[in-house]
Amino acid sequence: MRVARAKGYLPTEDDADSEPAPEGGVHSKNLVRFRQFTELVSDREGRHLIEAAKEDPDWGRGALLPTLKQAVWMLESEFGDAG
Repeated sequence: MRVARAKGYLPTEDDADSEPAPEGGVHSKNLVRFRQFTELVSDREGRHLIEAAKEDPDWGRGALLPTLKQAVWMLESEFGDAG
């Protein structure tokens, strides 16, 4: 995510930390960040995310891909397979 933040696709950690937490506390703040991330993934068929991962392939393969797979597993466990 650092490449995505550096390219301006996501707010910097300083900007995200300086934002007031929405009503509901920490979980709501994380939800806002996740929604921003989903906008990044949805934008132009995820092109910004792919560009960021290509610029830092170690991050893309080493952190991003496993994290996305884990997120999909957790969501499918909670809500069932969307397919």
